[in-house]
Amino acid sequence: MKIVSYSPTDFLSERYLTFFLKSLYGSKDNYEFFLEEYARAFDYCCTSTHIKFYPIAFFQDEKIVAHAALIIDDRLPQQQAFFGFLELVDDVTVFEFVWQEITAQARFHGVELLKGPVNGSVWHQYRCVKNDSSVPFFKTEPISPLYYYKFLSQANPAVEVTYSSGIRESYKVILDSLKKNKSTIEQKLTEGNFTIKVTKEILLTTLLSIAKLSACVFDDKSWGYTKLDDIEFSRLYDPCKINEHIYKLFLLYHDTELIGYCSTMRVGQNLICKTICIASEFQGIGLGNALALKMHEEAKIDEIEKIMYVLVKDGNQVHNYPTEDVTFFRKYAVFDFKLRS
Repeated sequence: MKIVSYSPTDFLSERYLTFFLKSLYGSKDNYEFFLEEYARAFDYCCTSTHIKFYPIAFFQDEKIVAHAALIIDDRLPQQQAFFGFLELVDDVTVFEFVWQEITAQARFHGVELLKGPVNGSVWHQYRCVKNDSSVPFFKTEPISPLYYYKFLSQANPAVEVTYSSGIRESYKVILDSLKKNKSTIEQKLTEGNFTIKVTKEILLTTLLSIAKLSACVFDDKSWGYTKLDDIEFSRLYDPCKINEHIYKLFLLYHDTELIGYCSTMRVGQNLICKTICIASEFQGIGLGNALALKMHEEAKIDEIEKIMYVLVKDGNQVHNYPTEDVTFFRKYAVFDFKLRS
């Protein structure tokens, strides 16, 4: 097998990766969005002053059969790094060759804990699909063949972290459950000077407030966390781009300070709820319920038929809500690999 280590200037500087991605995913409904996000993550690695980026392509008979990259970010704890941009054909022998090479590269650079798959950072698309169903992939969902998980899970990971996406064909049960405490929720909002604002358009100032809040909530206790500065965050989450996809954004304020948010997208009569975030000092007092109630009430007003709760880390507090009416349609995973000298 031929190994090509290269130093790209941007995503399009090595065309064979683009062709390989198309051969793997070109038939997917959301391929163009996937490719755009992939390029964004790749270019982030090329331009970030915090990252040392080592992509590698693998060829058999002059045909690309695999790709991977070592991503060393100086904001990760010492001797940790990501692996990402992992793409390969369904061949365990090819995977073993790729894995041997990427771990050898990591050891050479002093890495002792390899985390992934992560394309750039956890602010970009990451995770591999662990199990699947007939539910169509939503636009921002990570795409990967099931054999990626099979190969990685058999490579002796030290840790596996899982995430799930679920759907409520009817959200009446949870809405009724939340409504039982509506008067208490409204009283808590009023007495605590909390307000919830709903918008369909995000401004740059709001985006930077969300960035600041996210940096506090999703801190170094979170798996694979790296802090982005304002410039990085603004490039990654450009307001014009976000406004193309967002349906409603629910903003929770304490007086004039943003302390929480919930973001949603809409596909037909389905609503996608991706994130509910509350500042740490305001957690545990029912404000998550307030955001959830507002989001579900708005869905009812908008005649939404189904709600999808996506990419939720298993064990997060959202699972404390009633789940008997939730069908979990996809599971995802990331891994930690301890490297031996």
